[in-house]
Amino acid sequence: MLKKFWVIMAIVLGISAMTVGGALYIRGKKSTPVKAPSVAELQKWQVPLPQVTTNTSNGGLVQATLTIQAIGGKSAKDVQTDASVLLNSINMVIHNDPSSEFLSKAGLITFQNQVLEAIHTDLPKNEIKSVYITQIIEQG
Repeated sequence: MLKKFWVIMAIVLGISAMTVGGALYIRGKKSTPVKAPSVAELQKWQVPLPQVTTNTSNGGLVQATLTIQAIGGKSAKDVQTDASVLLNSINMVIHNDPSSEFLSKAGLITFQNQVLEAIHTDLPKNEIKSVYITQIIEQG
């Protein structure tokens, strides 16, 4: 009876020691830091889109050229492959805004954020870093 107790106690202590040791090992294990992309890599991952021309919600006309900043080579290829879908989403964003939206810096920032949200619905959310307005012309 006493021998069984010591065997069970040894098993419990062994399992406890392995659990604590494993937890300390996992906690102490350091992950390698992610290297920030170089300027050359970031430039390679920029995808210029063709010019978009569409009407605004109040009848104005907007011509815009945008550049998409992807986070990697695969993401940049996804943007190039799905460019027509992205252009359609950008057209819808422009079409839903009044032409006065594009006349102020705050309006342009709002437009950039709306385009980024629209692109995130078409592509996985973490693939696109930002949207740059290369050129925008608004005619009321």
